[in-house]
Amino acid sequence: MTVPHARDTDDILRRMRNMEAVQNRFILERDDVAKAISVCLVNRSHLLLVGLPGIAKTTQVRLVASHVRGCRFFYTQLTPFSTVEDLFGPVDIAAYKEGIRRRVGTGMLQEAHIAVIDEIYNGNEAVLKALLSPMYERVYAEQGSFHPIPLRTLMGTTNSVPSPEERQEKGLTAFHDRWLFRFVVEDIKSDANFMRMLWTPDIDFHTYAPEEDAVVTVDELEHLARVSEQVRVPVSVYEQLAELRRAMQDEAIYVSPRRWKQVRRALQTSALLDGRMDVGEKDFWLLRHTLWSQEEDMPVLERILAGYVRSVKDRVAMAFSRILEIHGEFQEQQRSIDSPADLSKLALDARLRMERRIQELRELGSRSTSDEERLAVDQYLQRAYEHLKRLDEVAGL
Repeated sequence: MTVPHARDTDDILRRMRNMEAVQNRFILERDDVAKAISVCLVNRSHLLLVGLPGIAKTTQVRLVASHVRGCRFFYTQLTPFSTVEDLFGPVDIAAYKEGIRRRVGTGMLQEAHIAVIDEIYNGNEAVLKALLSPMYERVYAEQGSFHPIPLRTLMGTTNSVPSPEERQEKGLTAFHDRWLFRFVVEDIKSDANFMRMLWTPDIDFHTYAPEEDAVVTVDELEHLARVSEQVRVPVSVYEQLAELRRAMQDEAIYVSPRRWKQVRRALQTSALLDGRMDVGEKDFWLLRHTLWSQEEDMPVLERILAGYVRSVKDRVAMAFSRILEIHGEFQEQQRSIDSPADLSKLALDARLRMERRIQELRELGSRSTSDEERLAVDQYLQRAYEHLKRLDEVAGL
């Protein structure tokens, strides 16, 4: 296979974004799911959609699969009576008579690039545990040996997730940890989008033909996976993840080391899909969909993440508002001070506090990923220096 050049990478990324746009045209109010599916396709991770029946969970995944050329697709729906054969095929009777125990795997999960399993938590423990190695190691066990499989992503749907106690009792804790992305998807909220949904025609997958400009190949996904490994993760991002982990531990929200590694790779893939070779805070959108284990964690996690998932422009504006507060407090206090020495000391104290906030602005500027963000930081810095200059004048510097 010929490795595409950089400009070919840009073209693949453009078509990936077009594929997300197609999803958002048919499946409304689910932009983050579309982005997460792209991440999963590239870095071979898995996604769980939790929600009521009838809100197009399976439709979205089938739509994506139709836009990946050369993709083998597998689908099944689990019940408490499902067996391993429903996933990996029946035992090959002819081979069994010869003393060889193998399955007829044609068209089954072990041959698929993309798989969808509906009502996945309806499956019994034996069936779900059979998915552990295929999901994590991309191997399928047969006749005492592991065989590599081409699975890029498994997407599961369910109406509800078993409680931690139930998962532990059934030995499904490791299985639940296999889902990198977990989404609680809801019905359409906007009246405008509801009306848009009503007049949008249903997708007939028997006749649906994807737009050529929104199609990628399996080989191109593999190319993006290799490129994503080259995306740089700045030290500041590692520091923020460590700080976030401590805050989550304080709230008794546990994330395994294996999962943190997967999150790091997902951040790299997110940056690449956005056309960047450095991870930035812009990629932190995915943390709210990868770090919770049970729905009760979600509001706590949202509160913890509030300081991390804002855009750079939002965080710069907040940092500058603190500079305005410092200057406002100084002006209020200076009215009651007559001594030049005391006034100079007050100005120096305010200056020290303001310099810390200006340094925060500079650090945010170093994390900027676009000209627009850098311009916003420069504008706020210019205004901050004007306030600092006034303090210098009062302090006699």
